[in-house]
This record gives sequence, C-alpha cells and structure tokens, in this order.
Amino acid sequence: MSQPYPKDDTLAQKCYLPCSEYGGTEGKTYATRTVVVVLTAVLTALIATQNDASACSPPIEADPYAIPITGAVDVPTATSILVVSDYYPPWVEVTANGEPLRFDGLEGHLHLVDGGQLWTLRGVDMLEPNTEYVVTFGGQEPDSRTELTRFTTGDGYDKISGTPPVLKSLALWRVRYGVDEIGAGGCVSSEYHGAIAVDYSEASVPGTPPEATRYTLNLFAKNGGYYEGTSFLGDWLFKGETPEGENPFPQSWPPAPDPTQEYCAKLVVEGYGDLARPPLESNTLCAKVTEIDTTGGRGGAGADDTDAGESDGGVSDKSTGESGGSGCSVVGVGF
Repeated sequence: MSQPYPKDDTLAQKCYLPCSEYGGTEGKTYATRTVVVVLTAVLTALIATQNDASACSPPIEADPYAIPITGAVDVPTATSILVVSDYYPPWVEVTANGEPLRFDGLEGHLHLVDGGQLWTLRGVDMLEPNTEYVVTFGGQEPDSRTELTRFTTGDGYDKISGTPPVLKSLALWRVRYGVDEIGAGGCVSSEYHGAIAVDYSEASVPGTPPEATRYTLNLFAKNGGYYEGTSFLGDWLFKGETPEGENPFPQSWPPAPDPTQEYCAKLVVEGYGDLARPPLESNTLCAKVTEIDTTGGRGGAGADDTDAGESDGGVSDKSTGESGGSGCSVVGVGF
C-alpha cells in the first residue's frame, strides 16, 4: 500500500524584480545600476557573514534511506521498518518477495539531531521469515521510484539483550546573550540559550550495525515538570559541546534549562528485533545548571559545581561548567 505526499505541502514563493516599470533607456540604465549596487551590497554582506551563516544553517538535506539498511541479512522478523527522511516520504511502497505489503501509513517521530526524521510503518507487526523486503518511494510510475533499502529476514527472532550504554558525565549550562545580539547574524535567537555536554559508552544491540542503532537521549527535571529529548544513530553519536570563550557560539539544540532546577539524563537504545527485545536503558545521571552571562557577569544563581552530578546507576560526575562557556542543549523522548 502506498502513501501519497501530504496535500498541505506549500511551494516556495518566487520573487521578481519589476524592471519593466522603468521607461526609456535612461530608466533602464538606472534600474540596472540599482540592481548592481544592491546585489554588490548583498554579496558583501553574505561574504562577511559566511562563517556564521553556515554554522547555524539547518543541515543539508540528505537523500532518504530506510532501516534495516541495504544488504542486511538474517534480520529478526520482529523488526520495525523505518524510513529516514527530512520530509514526509511520498508514495512509500514495500514488497515482500515481490508481493506488495499492506500497511497503515507512516508515523513520524523525533527529528535526528544531525538532520532527518524517523518514520515508522504502522500496522506491520511481524515480518515474514526468510523473505526479501524492498522499500521504495517517489512517483507512481515505476521509473520514477527510488529504492531506499533491500534486506532479508532470518528464520525468526529472539529476545537476547545487548549491552546498554553507561552515562559517565553530564553538564548543563544556561547562557545569557545581549539583546543586541538577537538576530544579528551570530545565530543568537533569544536572550537565553542552553548547552549540554554528556559522555557515555556505546551500546551494542545483537546483529545491529551502528548506522541502524537508534539512540534517544532524554532530559527531564529531577522533580518533574520538564521533559525534552532528541534522537540520533550510532554512526553519529551526539555528545553536545562544552561552552568555551567569553562569547561562546550558541548550540543548535536550544531549550534553555531553568538554573533553579536539577536535571537528569537517560539514554534509551533500540535496534533490530525491537518489537521483541526490550530497549536498552542506561543509568540516570543528574546535574545542576551552570549560568554564563556574556554581557559582563559570570556565574549566578543555580550554578553549583560541588553537587552537580549524581546517578542511580553507580556513576557520578560533577558539572564541568565554567564562567567562560556557552550554549544549551538537551536530549530525549523515544518512540
């Protein structure tokens, strides 16, 4: 069963310069010179801000693909089929040994921190054993379709657990920027941004390569009332970044934490066989928030690096936030 592209999709608007309103040679010359001057100014501004713009621009749109990845064999029959795409994948079709597979549409989940979004096939409980599956998308004509993956299942499935990740450290910051910096080309979108730096050991799901291993980093207030999350795959492990310098560059994942609260983090990992195997869960690690004020002050209420980290899994680490850091980042919520 195929799924059409959403009808509410909007097309980009085009802009045209009304040069025809100028009359005679003199008017056209004036219009041409005006355009040249304007374009020169725009190009100069773009060159001057190229580094900042490229740093905070959204990720380059990548070609869609699917999980299980192409070439996978002996995939457990209790495995979800997912499409990774920046947009709703149009007219997705799935075949099993050449026969169409019926499903109830696609369900979107969290966006991956490095770009793209995970979409799962609804209404597919189990895959057939020893079967070749092919996932395609695109137009309704065969020659307009693109293959996203081709994999083969094994004899069945098991519930063998893998190795969960272990959180080793967690640090959180809230960074204050000057009001004059908001929207001024330096990627500052609000007065307060957040930042996160987290370290952990990699997880291992039986029979699942890193590029098909799904991580979800959850960040939540220790005493309730706040919950954020983001996802990423095992071939691009997200660990955030420690803010550095007097005017640190804002991180791309911006929910700014409340410096009066303590926050906890936890990782949840899934891979092949996810419909039968329970997800792998890390220990929980908590930390207080360190404040950074780039407008002149440093530190502030809520920043306490003497009691910043604690874990229910036997791992403890103190906040490494210093007055010279910046940024804000959080992660979490699985499917």
